[in-house]
Amino acid sequence: MNCEHKDKPHVYIKENKIVVQKDDQVISINLSDAQMLVQEIIEANQILHKMEEKKKSRIEEFRVRLKKCSSGIITSDRMSHILRWNDRFLHKASVNILASCFSLDDDGWAVVIPELTRYGRVGLFFAISTHEDQDIVSELWNWGAFDEILCSTLWDLPSTQIPQTFQTRLVPFVSQECFIPAGDFMMGSEGMEALPCEYPKRKITQSRDIYMTRFPMTQLQYWSLTDQEPSHFQGALRPVDSISWLDAVQACNLYSLAMGYKPAYRIEKEGAVLWDQSANGYRLPTEAEWESAARADQDCYFSGSDDPCKVAWFSDNATETKRVGAKEPNSAHLYDMTGNVWEWVFDAYDEEAYRKTPTIDPVVEEGTYRVCRGGAFTSSAESSRISIRGAYEPDERNWAVGFRMVRFA
Repeated sequence: MNCEHKDKPHVYIKENKIVVQKDDQVISINLSDAQMLVQEIIEANQILHKMEEKKKSRIEEFRVRLKKCSSGIITSDRMSHILRWNDRFLHKASVNILASCFSLDDDGWAVVIPELTRYGRVGLFFAISTHEDQDIVSELWNWGAFDEILCSTLWDLPSTQIPQTFQTRLVPFVSQECFIPAGDFMMGSEGMEALPCEYPKRKITQSRDIYMTRFPMTQLQYWSLTDQEPSHFQGALRPVDSISWLDAVQACNLYSLAMGYKPAYRIEKEGAVLWDQSANGYRLPTEAEWESAARADQDCYFSGSDDPCKVAWFSDNATETKRVGAKEPNSAHLYDMTGNVWEWVFDAYDEEAYRKTPTIDPVVEEGTYRVCRGGAFTSSAESSRISIRGAYEPDERNWAVGFRMVRFA
């Protein structure tokens, strides 16, 4: 299947207007307004160019300071610390030795010397987190140069072992959100592989814009919210697993309160969950919202590609959950929509849902089971297709099931 974006818009001039046409949508702009818009774009481009030059200058300044800070280090001293870091997590060293373990790439990300093992990098970061001097290392830390290494290094440490200093860096990173605009998409499948519950394929309209979290909720986020680590596969930046649908609903409410939003759910004493659609808080996506975001205007079997190995951890390449964001995203910049863990959505399961529910903002609220989407590391490629629908009882906890959140824009 073709995985490219849909046809580009057609642009032409008619009378005194510039007309942009795509499918059945037409936008026209007066030439005078277009000239102003072009001028604003030019000015914005100039500002971006200046910012890029400033960034390059700062990176070069850091490079010079790192080299100066590292000069005079006796090789045997540095190696003795490296061996200790490679052997255990915690060891404190001078700022010169810490600085001598780094260089910067062209984008300003820190690069660690190759002598350090993964455990050595963990030890190095622990040493940085306990260092009190205001120096080049702390400046790099504040600038965010270490974020990429932190994510790849600390992902499978238990959340309780991540220092608070690191949490303040990692939690905002994994809490990023992507804008998913309202609009139409084709939901379901009618190919040879389609199951009865995926049929018929039909045009669905999502009437409201949403924000969706870029990654499934991580164990670090869940632990920060609930002080609990329920996951079978421990790791701060792995997706939280072994979460029931009811656990996920409660976590959404907790996150809403933490972020200053009105909770989307009211949980009754008998366990019934009522969705307040006027609330601006976090919640589970509806099944339609999830599939719209997973497709993201791409015509693919899996979210972002026809090749599951590019975008997913599934049964052919994983035997447990993996760090979020380690595979390629889809065109909406969402990661792990295919594979890693199944994701709870709000809808109750109804095999006939695509034949019975409305085509505008469909949702099934009543039913014994709750739907999960996307497949997991335990799933075959066939069972990880975008249109595949799974279901569990709402109080069931499975080590291959997690969730992500949305909120109305």
